[in-house]
Amino acid sequence: MVEWSDFVAIRTVLVKIILVVILLIFAGAPAQAEQVIPGVEIDCQDNAVHLDSSPTHPTRSATFECQIENTSSAPEEIEIQYSFDELAVSGPTTILIGAGGTNNITVQARAPVHMEASNHEVSVKAVVRKVAGVSAGFLA
Repeated sequence: MVEWSDFVAIRTVLVKIILVVILLIFAGAPAQAEQVIPGVEIDCQDNAVHLDSSPTHPTRSATFECQIENTSSAPEEIEIQYSFDELAVSGPTTILIGAGGTNNITVQARAPVHMEASNHEVSVKAVVRKVAGVSAGFLA
């Protein structure tokens, strides 16, 4: 004849087995993915440009450097935007930077022919468009 204590022992063993199986399932489950936050910093050496394209001083262009840093933990596609007044400004419009990496770009400002000497401010802005191939709009 089966004793009541035998049922209790079997039940205790089954509960322990179930608990071990549950713990193994949770231990093998992947941890929640780290959230990637887009981030970029830009530092331009000197974006105040003095140009003189008058006939006596035909230096019509000037260049300056900007360092762009990806501050996120994933590769980023970064759009470079330029704002300027009367000058023609050129430089890269899109760059790719690896996680935590930096990239230097050269920006050129060019004055129209016979423009009098003056100071001009060129604004350079960096905007994250993609992080690890995913549109940054989906990560916001």
